Amino acid sequence: MPHARVGIIGLGQGAKALAVHLASRGYRPLIYCSPNHRAEYDHVKAHDNSLKATHAVQGSFRFRLIDELGDFIAQIDYLIIVTLSTAHRDILRALHMHDLRNITVIALPGGGSFTAKARQIGLRARNVLESCTLPYASRSPAPGEVAVLYIKKTFPLASAKPMSEKDYHIVSRIFDDRVDWRNSILNVWLNCTNPVVHCPPMLFNAGRIESGDTFHLYGQGITPSVARATMALDAERMAIAASFGEHDVPSVLEWTNIWYDSNYPDWVSFARESAPHNKHGLAPTSLQGHRFLDEDMKETMVFWYCLGRARGLELPVMSSLIVLTSAMVEDDYLETGNTLRSLGLGGVSADEICRLFGAQAVKAVPSHDVEPAIPFTKVSSPKCATFSSDLGFVGGQVRSLILM
Repeated sequence: MPHARVGIIGLGQGAKALAVHLASRGYRPLIYCSPNHRAEYDHVKAHDNSLKATHAVQGSFRFRLIDELGDFIAQIDYLIIVTLSTAHRDILRALHMHDLRNITVIALPGGGSFTAKARQIGLRARNVLESCTLPYASRSPAPGEVAVLYIKKTFPLASAKPMSEKDYHIVSRIFDDRVDWRNSILNVWLNCTNPVVHCPPMLFNAGRIESGDTFHLYGQGITPSVARATMALDAERMAIAASFGEHDVPSVLEWTNIWYDSNYPDWVSFARESAPHNKHGLAPTSLQGHRFLDEDMKETMVFWYCLGRARGLELPVMSSLIVLTSAMVEDDYLETGNTLRSLGLGGVSADEICRLFGAQAVKAVPSHDVEPAIPFTKVSSPKCATFSSDLGFVGGQVRSLILM
C-alpha cells in the first residue's frame, strides 16, 4: 500500500519530531508554516530543506517546504497540525478559506479544545481528529535539529465524526500503529495531562524561576508537597471526566507509566528518575509568555474548569491555581482564557456538550481499560451550563466572576 499524502503545519520541536519519524519510515510529508512564524522554516529552507535527527530517530532527512497554504492543501489528504494551541484559532481561520472536504485534519495535540474551535469557526473538513499529547518527548537543540528523546508506546486519539475503515487504518499506519483510539473527543480533552504535569511546579517554583536559579523543573522542582498538590489537581481532572460519564480516564501517573513503558510508584519517583524529563528539563527562565502557563493553564485548565463548573463541581485546587496565576502574571485567565463562552458554547447545556463531543457523536473504537488510581469525587450534575463563581482576584481587584 502506498504511503498516504501527509502534510504538517508547524516546525517546532514536536513537528520536527513527527516529520523525521515519518521520513524514517518512508513517508514524504510536506511542511507549511504560517508566514508570521517562519524562523525555523526559513533556516531549514536555507540549509537544503534538511532536518538532522538524533536519539530515537537518527539521520538527516530532506523535506518539501511549501510557501503557499493553497498549494500545500492541494497536495495532501491528511493534514497534521503540530503547533501551540494558542496558534490554533489563527490556523483554523486560514484553513476555513479553503475547501477541506477531502482532507482529514489532525490536531497533535489539540490543547484540550481544538475540535470545539473548529466547530465554532465552521471548518469544512472530511473529519477532525484530536489528540491530547504528542507521541514524542523531544527537544530542539539547535535550528534545523531535533532530538527525539523518546517515542511513546501509545497515545490517545479520537475523531469528531465516524471514520471509514479505510481512514481508520491509514491514520493508524501514519502513527506507526501506536494510536490508542478513544471513543470521543470529550474523552481526549479530559485525558490531557500537560496542565497537571506543568502548572503546579511552575507556580510553586516561581521564586526560583524569577530569581534566575538554574534547576531541573522535574527532578528538583517537584518535591513531595508539590507532588501532593499535583495529585489533588489530577483528582479534580478525573472528577470532571466522571461527571460527564467519561470513566476511561487514567491518572497522570498511570498515563506516564503507559507512555514511557515505566513503573514509577509515585509522582516524586517519576520526577526524579525519568531520564527524558531530566536530561533536557531545565526550568523556564520566566513565567510570562511560557507555554506551560499560556497554553496549559490559560487554554486547557481554564476549559476544564468551565466544564466542571457546568456540572456543579467546586474544584478548589484548580480554581486556586488559576486565580493565583492570574494575579502573578497580571492576566485574568478566567476572562481572557479558553472559556465555554469564548468557544461559542456559553449558552450550551452540559448535556448538549456531551451530545456534541461525547461518545454518542462518533462510532466507538477500542481503548485502554485502565482504572484511575485516585477515586472520583462525588458530584452533582445540574443541566445548566451557566453559573456565578465565588470570589476571584484579578488585577488587584476582588470581584464576582461570571465565567460563561
